Formats: sequence, structure tokens, C-alpha cells
Amino acid sequence: EVDEECQSGLLSYCSELNDPSAHPKTRIFDISTLDIIGKPREFINTKVHPSIDHNMYVKGDHVYSANYEAGARVYKIQEDKSLTEVAYFDLSNDCDDIINCIDPFAGAWTHFPYSDLSTTIASNGFYGLHVFRVRL
Repeated sequence: EVDEECQSGLLSYCSELNDPSAHPKTRIFDISTLDIIGKPREFINTKVHPSIDHNMYVKGDHVYSANYEAGARVYKIQEDKSLTEVAYFDLSNDCDDIINCIDPFAGAWTHFPYSDLSTTIASNGFYGLHVFRVRL
């Protein structure tokens, strides 16, 4: 992932992680036909403070996303394949953006939706495991 490669110093194009106005950016690829994979669509969630998308899962017509410093988020996949945020829970209130955090990778590390129909699980390294009932 770009965020971890930037932290390692192996990439030279990491300005996005140092931009205080950088919001979570998700790239959406249509891989229904592997011979014709077009240019990805981008979804930028401007509702949250600067943070990084991490570990995203698709279940049905929803995307379950973990965001460093912006919690567990759920997006509805629209007919045109765009995303609309429908639910979230902030796992940590340690800082308001990835630039001024002591640890910009705090917050949600994963948001796993594959239990029953409405329970999801999110975790981070500081505050443990969180079990949610998501009402969609």
C-alpha cells in the first residue's frame, strides 16, 4: 500500500500523505471483464478530516472501509458505481488529521463485514476490537 511504502521511504511520490487537505481517496476498478480493465474511478470522501483508506471489503452493494484516524466507514455502491457514505464509527479521537498525529496510522486497521447479515468487526492497535451492528 502506498501509505506504508511512503513511511518506509521507498517511494518518492508521497506528497499526498503530507498534504493537510488530503482526504481518503478510493480508486474503483471494474474487473468484470479482465481483458478490458478501464481507467479507475476515484471516490474522495470530503466529509472526513484528512486520513488514509485502508483494508476495504465489498459485501453485496456496500463497501466496508477502515480509515486511519477516521474510523470504520460503510459506503453504498450506487447504480453508476459511485459511492455514498451511509454509516461510520470513529474508533479513536486522538487527532484530527494524518499530518499532525503522533502516529498517523492509528484508528481503524480493518473493518470486516463477513459475519452475519448486520454485524461487522473493526480493530486497531490501541483500542482493541469493536463489534458493530450496522443498520443499513
